[in-house]
Amino acid sequence: MRHPAAAIPRIPLHLDELRLFDELTTPVWLSDPRGRRLLWANDAALALWQADSIEILAARDLANGGGIARSWSPALLDEVRGGARIVQRWSFGQAGAAVIKDVHVRALAMEGGDTALMFEAADLARDEDRDSLLRKVEAFTHTAALVSLHRPDGASIARNPAVEHAFGPRAVDRYFDDLALQLGSSRTAEEARAVAGSGRIFSRRLKIETQNGPRWHDVKCLRLTDPADGGALYLLDAQDVTEARVAGERLETEKQLLDMASRGRPVADVAGALAIAVEAQCPGIRCSVLELRDGHLYGIAAPSLPAEYCAAIEGLAIGPSVGSCGTAAYRREPVIVEDIATDPLWRDFRAAALPHGLRACWSVPIVGADGAVLGSFAAYYGEPRAPTAAERKLLDIGTNVLAITMERDRALAEIGRGREQLRMILDALPMIISYVNQDQRYEFVNRAFERWFGTTREQALGKLSRDIIGVKLYEEIGPRLAQVQNGHEVRYERQSRDHEGREHFLDVHYLPHVDAQGHVLGHFGIVNDITARKQNEQMLEYLATHDQLTQPPNRSMLAEHLQVALARGVRGQHQTAVLFVDLDRFKNVNDTLGHDAGDRLLQAVAARFRQNVRSADTICRLGGDEFVVLMDDVHGVQEAATLAQKLIGVLTEPLRVDGHDLYVSASIGIAVAPDDGTDAQTLLKNADIAMYRAKQQGRNGFQFHSPEATAASFEHLMLETALRKALDRRELVLHYQPIIDLCSGRIEGVETLLRWRHPDLGLVAPGKFIPLAEDTGLIVPIGAWVLEEACRQLGSLDAPGADQLRVAVNLSPRQFRERDLAARIALVLQTTGFDPARLELEVTESSMMENPEAATHILRQLRSSGVRISVDDFGTGYSSLSFLKRFPIDSLKVDQSFVRDVVDDENDASIVRAIIAIGRSMRLSITAEGVETDEQLAFLRAEHCDKAQGYHFGRPMDRDALEAWIRSRTAD
Repeated sequence: MRHPAAAIPRIPLHLDELRLFDELTTPVWLSDPRGRRLLWANDAALALWQADSIEILAARDLANGGGIARSWSPALLDEVRGGARIVQRWSFGQAGAAVIKDVHVRALAMEGGDTALMFEAADLARDEDRDSLLRKVEAFTHTAALVSLHRPDGASIARNPAVEHAFGPRAVDRYFDDLALQLGSSRTAEEARAVAGSGRIFSRRLKIETQNGPRWHDVKCLRLTDPADGGALYLLDAQDVTEARVAGERLETEKQLLDMASRGRPVADVAGALAIAVEAQCPGIRCSVLELRDGHLYGIAAPSLPAEYCAAIEGLAIGPSVGSCGTAAYRREPVIVEDIATDPLWRDFRAAALPHGLRACWSVPIVGADGAVLGSFAAYYGEPRAPTAAERKLLDIGTNVLAITMERDRALAEIGRGREQLRMILDALPMIISYVNQDQRYEFVNRAFERWFGTTREQALGKLSRDIIGVKLYEEIGPRLAQVQNGHEVRYERQSRDHEGREHFLDVHYLPHVDAQGHVLGHFGIVNDITARKQNEQMLEYLATHDQLTQPPNRSMLAEHLQVALARGVRGQHQTAVLFVDLDRFKNVNDTLGHDAGDRLLQAVAARFRQNVRSADTICRLGGDEFVVLMDDVHGVQEAATLAQKLIGVLTEPLRVDGHDLYVSASIGIAVAPDDGTDAQTLLKNADIAMYRAKQQGRNGFQFHSPEATAASFEHLMLETALRKALDRRELVLHYQPIIDLCSGRIEGVETLLRWRHPDLGLVAPGKFIPLAEDTGLIVPIGAWVLEEACRQLGSLDAPGADQLRVAVNLSPRQFRERDLAARIALVLQTTGFDPARLELEVTESSMMENPEAATHILRQLRSSGVRISVDDFGTGYSSLSFLKRFPIDSLKVDQSFVRDVVDDENDASIVRAIIAIGRSMRLSITAEGVETDEQLAFLRAEHCDKAQGYHFGRPMDRDALEAWIRSRTAD
């Protein structure tokens, strides 16, 4: 369409001034037809052209004179040079988004005198006549778009040259449905008319048969109003996108194949998928992929080739004239054979190919990154011809993908072989090796790991560490795992048991696996069984510190233990004793029976000593026939004397050696720290001196370094020996001290007191022999005698009211620990016929607090038999009120140490008041011991104490004296 001519504007136009058009919604652009370039375009024009920038738009070069190339057409410049303005109908857009616009063209004078073309795109005019509309369709002569105008029945009214080229001349039959021809089917044509008739634009990508074969078109169909009669017309605009479609399919195929390769799919799967994809995009082509191994080609994939042909070329040796594939692999370059029947390269192989309709073969070598040939990718065709550019492109893409995949497979195979070799090495190692990832799951374990935990590799891999090694062990090593998870190397030793329960010493080494950024990806665990080494170390240490003949520690270990014991004694303020033992006349055994017999005698002596020392004591052999016993935590020299006497005693029985009964004795010297020395050397020297004194005294005995200690020890031993005979000799007697009810003044009961009338020493004080009886265990039979005798004597009293008196008997701590105590007391009561209600057992609070649970049980047993329970010496122990509340008791006895100064010492007075208050609140009877003065008695009565005993009322007396005393009080 041509408009009346007008003069070209002569005002120079700067490009900067064109920015004024940026805000317009009308697409406007400017071109230089001489320089064949775009000068400027506003945003609306870029959007219409579907370009992000002027640079991208200027770089486009669409074929057939359409698109951007028309913007710099010199012919168009000639048309408008005289000032005329031309309107043309253009098609814009790509990939199914074509838009038809009226484009107004005019000339502009630029700065410098050059002439430019300005374009303005506008919507289609709707007020034109039908001839004008037809001319617009015909105006698309130079565009690649297929544009045609159709009646409602599909017959074409006008077509542009592109339509003629694609579908041939218009049909002679004016009623022929040309719309259906161009849309590929009548059904699609009907759908297009329906959509366009509803006022929408029908838009679709279709594969359509044309004179040039099947082509892909992006079609648009819109309804127009016929200017002649107001009826419907249909404008069809189609863009041939076959090349774009093929390129897209090619890219998609390449993407899918590369994705398969990246995911580790086998090369056979990738090759098969490649062959199928190429065959689908290039109908008539049949593909094969061959792998080169040791100079021969072996098939990987050939989905469409006959099996007989594939078998015929399997294992083909490559060479300079070995068909297409063998030659391509040999030459390391593509080999294109257009006709197998005539090409000399196929002379030896055409008989295998031609019967199967294979006439052309194009082969490309598959080359790795290092230049090595990996195989070949070939395409066969049923007719003689060369490949098209698109087909060559597909072959190139295929070889690239195959090269990547085959190199990956070979690399993985190499890695796999390396891993297998590494695993074989790690499995052969005796140490436990594992790898745990950051999620604490096993990714590798070796055979030693399997043996240790009793699992298999398959059971362990992928499992959480705590599920394999066990929750207990996992929690034990948790802090160390936290360290290695923070990137720290950890190494330590520990003892552990394997799944069969065998104890091992382990050297554990955790190594963090850290990436380049410092992130911990997991850790390696390397555990070495060092049991043999530890056992050797322990053996060496044992040999260095123990006597190899008799097994006890030797001199070096004795010095170490003695130094530790002395230091502990200083801190704990207790004594440490050293017993230096020397066998008497041991030399006679060596001289008579030989040194071997002497060695066995020493072993027997050491064994007896070990069986008779305390568990806390240390026995050592210094050499020859000398032994040392170290006693830690000694409370009094008598403990050392007792052990010395015991060691001497165990040698009184003969020792059996080589069929002989041998008798041997020992002389023992004793030194006690700190009195006899405060260091190991001094203490040993003084014990040695004491031992020589024992030998001088006639052997088979012991001596202390201090003569006074020796004398005290002998006195103690003599007293113990006499005490053991005291029961049998009837030297023990009972005295009784009255207990007075402070409210009525009457005698309420008596406390039983034990006395020892020694034939030589006279009356021995209880404080001197009761602790001895307690230490030696004699207190148990003595206590049983006291209980039975007290019940017998008090049951036989002949005095007014005597049959109502209670008798209190003390239970020693040793007695209280006897399991059958309740049964013994019940037997005594049954034997003597004594009323259980008259018997009161006195137990010290310290005895009860040794084991409160057991004490509670025993006391309940005693209470159930009817006897009463009293806590003796209350206030001197360490019981708490909460425990006191739990014990089934009847009364409390206030210790005489508090009563003695109750009048003059406010502290003692407060304690007594508190004890009385506690007793009254717990409904317990309170008895005060050691009352000697009127003032003490007055204080106790003022504080409402229940009962009292002491010299103020009467001294301890035997049974007959007690009977007389009761009679005298009754008479008064």
